[in-house]
Amino acid sequence: MRLRTTLVTSLAAVCAAGAAFAQPTDTYASGILHQPLGGATFGPVDGRRLPVHNLGSSGEDGVEVRCYSASGGAVGVDLTGFAGVGTPDREIEIRPKGWDGTIKGVMRAYNEPATGQTMLAADFSDMGATDASYTAYDELGNVVASGILLPEGLAMPPCPNQYQIWYVSLNLISLGPPKQYSVMWHYFCSNCPDPWGWWLPGGCGGISTDLRIVITPNLPGGALGLGDLDALLVTGRDLPDLDGDGVPDLVVGNADLKSFSVPCPPWDCLGPDAAFNDARWGLGQAHISDECTPDSIGGCDEAVRRLVVANLGSSGEDGVSVALPHNNGGVSVALYKPRCCRGHVIIMKLYDDEGQEQRIMTTQTTDPNATEELDADFSVIGANGYILTCYDAGGGVVGPPEGTAIISGGPKVIVSNPCPPGSRAVWQNNGTTSNPVWVVVGCLGFPMELVVPGGTTLSGVASYQVKPLNPTSGYGPSVRCELLSDDDDGLVIEDIVVAPALCPGDMNCDGRVTFADIDPFVEALSGQSNWVLHHPTCPWLNADCNNSGTVTFADIDPFVARLGTTCP
Repeated sequence: MRLRTTLVTSLAAVCAAGAAFAQPTDTYASGILHQPLGGATFGPVDGRRLPVHNLGSSGEDGVEVRCYSASGGAVGVDLTGFAGVGTPDREIEIRPKGWDGTIKGVMRAYNEPATGQTMLAADFSDMGATDASYTAYDELGNVVASGILLPEGLAMPPCPNQYQIWYVSLNLISLGPPKQYSVMWHYFCSNCPDPWGWWLPGGCGGISTDLRIVITPNLPGGALGLGDLDALLVTGRDLPDLDGDGVPDLVVGNADLKSFSVPCPPWDCLGPDAAFNDARWGLGQAHISDECTPDSIGGCDEAVRRLVVANLGSSGEDGVSVALPHNNGGVSVALYKPRCCRGHVIIMKLYDDEGQEQRIMTTQTTDPNATEELDADFSVIGANGYILTCYDAGGGVVGPPEGTAIISGGPKVIVSNPCPPGSRAVWQNNGTTSNPVWVVVGCLGFPMELVVPGGTTLSGVASYQVKPLNPTSGYGPSVRCELLSDDDDGLVIEDIVVAPALCPGDMNCDGRVTFADIDPFVEALSGQSNWVLHHPTCPWLNADCNNSGTVTFADIDPFVARLGTTCP
């Protein structure tokens, strides 16, 4: 993969130097490799979208989005100008291709010239499906239709607005056998200035109609299913001329990977937002890929995947972005460095639903001993620094009980024994969405030693709390996480787990407080470090049933009182 990436990059540079108008054969968009099909040519990448030109009438010209993922991938297409009464019988096909090189089915968007309607249809018989079930959700998440998908498909509502987008996502929901995928269609009709920004923080700000359809191929016993996703092939025929050059065009965008193992956290992985909550795409010049994890005997375990982020430059703006569920309480990340340590600068940022940046943590290796500088920047909400409070394995405070104020622009906190490669860093919001109190478990099972400004050393630190200092405003809910770096060795992310928001008493994070929560509640009384080590996806402070900010025996009676309740 590294050799191929180097070769592609070199060829692209040669072509650019020799002829400015020439387009590279292979192009990266959203950090994912795109390759032309048939006689198609590519226009320059515009944000997360890629124009595809020179499409003929055969329906075989287009683009191959190289996901190469054991857990799925996604891509969107622009349907603007696609439908209408009397227009040609236009069609766009998206075909998933397995690692064995065979096509596993076809999803079609086509126009009915007599009615002007956009129809969405699918046929997964190539992978052994007898038919497919579907459930359609409206903008509020309400079920509006369900049943068996007929061969002619579903008619989409008329779109009086300017833009239409069709986003197709394949999500692994069962390892099987056979491996089972759900398919999600997101049909979006909008007059937004940027229709491709509909699922990013802040949205488009325009009037829109949003229909989400979850499709599950029905596989009989013995069917092989999809297996693993090599690529999504997007082709079209009789398409409109979008740029006025007289040649049909296709625009694809928002390509992403569904990396890692089965993406079914405690929320419903078949719900209307499932395809977006598990999306990962490249930032800046980064190239992302899904690869198997080396095992202990020198092989590679295809069942255990990890996300490789390569082609990082020195700007510190290259990396990977992760879409989060709307109701989350933090992020857990396991990083692996192929050589020494975390290296260079790694920045973790969260963004709220208005696009407002929450920069939670910066780690920087600055000397041969690989000590790290820690920093947190909450200036976007008017904070002039942050308050650092450290805890031992039992949840007791290490250092000043009120914490240590770290002023922005001043000396930074030094960690003299940073996490070993492959350890997990956990960021949990134990406050509210508007007033975040981030508890950072830097490396589970490995006590840290922190040196705060002034030279005081805090030893035996199992976790620390980062809270904005003197903020003047608040955040909204976190909807996106970014991991950025300037490390030319790249990043390898072994896992990303998103914890649900706090719900007192819900110790298994199933949305309810029941007798099944009693044993894990007792376990939580033994301390935060032990809890997070065994339950990284469920917040320890769910055991804080008296809202004291920590977990003690005083929470037992309030916990008992919560039995039989549900989370908001």
